[in-house]
Amino acid sequence: MIIETFIGLIIILASGLAGTQVLIDEQPSLKITLHHLNAYRDVIGLCALIGGLLGMYHSVSTGLSTIYSPLYWLSWTSSNLIALCVGIHLAYTLIVIKVPHRYLSFIKLCTYIRDLVAQRSHAFCWLGLALGSWRVLYPWLNS
Repeated sequence: MIIETFIGLIIILASGLAGTQVLIDEQPSLKITLHHLNAYRDVIGLCALIGGLLGMYHSVSTGLSTIYSPLYWLSWTSSNLIALCVGIHLAYTLIVIKVPHRYLSFIKLCTYIRDLVAQRSHAFCWLGLALGSWRVLYPWLNS
């Protein structure tokens, strides 16, 4: 239950950082908070990336779709996909520096995902905030 809440908070922070301009346009008072969070951009992105990878693995490989309702599985998988994409977007510089250049196709995929999130930051921001809030609240409401 605590892990779900933590991953949900990471998704909220990461999607907020990915859509910084969208949030500042909507709520100008968030500018200072987002500015302070920007210093931890790589760390939050890496946490979102790892959480998204583990969540996607769990969602696809364990037959989660047969255990829970289809709506739960869709929300779970969507939140993990958002975490994965936003995590790659935020931790892109860290990925490019640390991954050996012989994995060129992986770096190209990361570049494509980074550009996709940058072009559609509005959608990724609001989806991430909504699904992250769901991930934070669902374990506590369901217990």
